[in-house]
Amino acid sequence: MGLPISITFGTSTPPPVPMPQLWMVKHDLFLPRGVRTPPEGLRGCPEIFRFTPQHSIEMTEGCQKLWKAINPRMTGLEWKKLLGNNYAFCNGHGYFEETPLRDYVNRLDLNAGENPRMPYCYVMGGAILAEKKVVDGCLYPEYIDVNQPLPSAEYVLARPWLSYVVVNVYSPSGSVGGVPASIYDERVPLFARMPICFPISSYDRALVKLDMSKPLPGPYLVA
Repeated sequence: MGLPISITFGTSTPPPVPMPQLWMVKHDLFLPRGVRTPPEGLRGCPEIFRFTPQHSIEMTEGCQKLWKAINPRMTGLEWKKLLGNNYAFCNGHGYFEETPLRDYVNRLDLNAGENPRMPYCYVMGGAILAEKKVVDGCLYPEYIDVNQPLPSAEYVLARPWLSYVVVNVYSPSGSVGGVPASIYDERVPLFARMPICFPISSYDRALVKLDMSKPLPGPYLVA
């Protein structure tokens, strides 16, 4: 007579995410240039910066779906507004113009001739960047390479340096908060087609190296 066999199924815990050295993009208030001036009639404007080398990024089906997936509380239309033609990220190359563009999230205009496009590789004040290397006073961060298979939303959200929160800077105080009507802390994936770099210290762009023994700072600033 055989002995009874007891099998216990445990739950696996994902391994911790390796933590690289992190840096934060400085807000306007701490730059030699000072706080940027918003367009006439507005109190604030996007606190947006460009990486180098400058290059455009096509928002393919995979890019669109990943961007929406890291913002699960947003509706499809709310997400689409982030890629609007007059908004910072796809400025001049986004939705809501006479020429339709493919919208894979809402399944609209799929027969249009083009996808929306980011004209530059962007980041915003208060964003967290992960160090790959530092060369000649420039940080080369980790990014989402659109030439490779894209990661899952879970992978990106577990690594706060692979996306950043949308913020506005308000003049003249330099305070930084969410964009008007924002209630979700909307995130933008850090997409790029090639290695990108950001100056550690310059007139209009700079970084601060974070103390890895302390909690990560948030993206907002009250001044």
